[in-house]
Amino acid sequence: EQLDFPVLYASAKEGWASSSFVKNPPDEARNMSPLLDAIIKFVPPPTANLEQPFQML
Repeated sequence: EQLDFPVLYASAKEGWASSSFVKNPPDEARNMSPLLDAIIKFVPPPTANLEQPFQML
């Protein structure tokens, strides 16, 4: 209730991610879609001023 970030369970070695704990996910659920969806939803895009010269931080 007090967490302000998403919690994902994942195995990079096995190539899957899930928003709920599953000890052994089925083959059709073995992908990284939940992780990529969370990145798109919660990570803000960079801000840029296209009128100024290119700058890398």
